[in-house]
Amino acid sequence: MNDENPKDPTFELDNLSFEDALSHLDNAVQTLETGGMSLDEATRLYENGMRLARLCSKHPVSYT
Repeated sequence: MNDENPKDPTFELDNLSFEDALSHLDNAVQTLETGGMSLDEATRLYENGMRLARLCSKHPVSYT
């Protein structure tokens, strides 16, 4: 199982910190904006990006 690559359909989010999830989300957005991938790849990346966005929104935010 790959816990480092959000493009991988087996990508697991459970143990990601907020910072790691946000970094993966940023990478996914940049990759989608660049284009040049198949519709299948873009769809998988978009779906994983949405999972990452939901995860980021659930993390408590500390303003210290």
